[in-house]
Amino acid sequence: MSNISPDEIKAILDSIPTDNQYDRRDLALLALLYDSAARVQELCDLQVRDVRLKKPYTVKLIGKRQKARCVPLMGKTIYI
Repeated sequence: MSNISPDEIKAILDSIPTDNQYDRRDLALLALLYDSAARVQELCDLQVRDVRLKKPYTVKLIGKRQKARCVPLMGKTIYI
């Protein structure tokens, strides 16, 4: 198994259209998965109150065995 390079991630994110709310949602989910290294289930369990949109930008993820962790949000993910 090989890793995806940052250029490949950028190409994937740039290829997603943002014409409607569903496209923007999909882009936000993929960007958040990449930026936070969240597991899919952690993202599925995410609630609005778990996202901090003030500095420092963070997302609280609930992982295995209900362990919580705060992950900083970087770069463009904040603005999607």
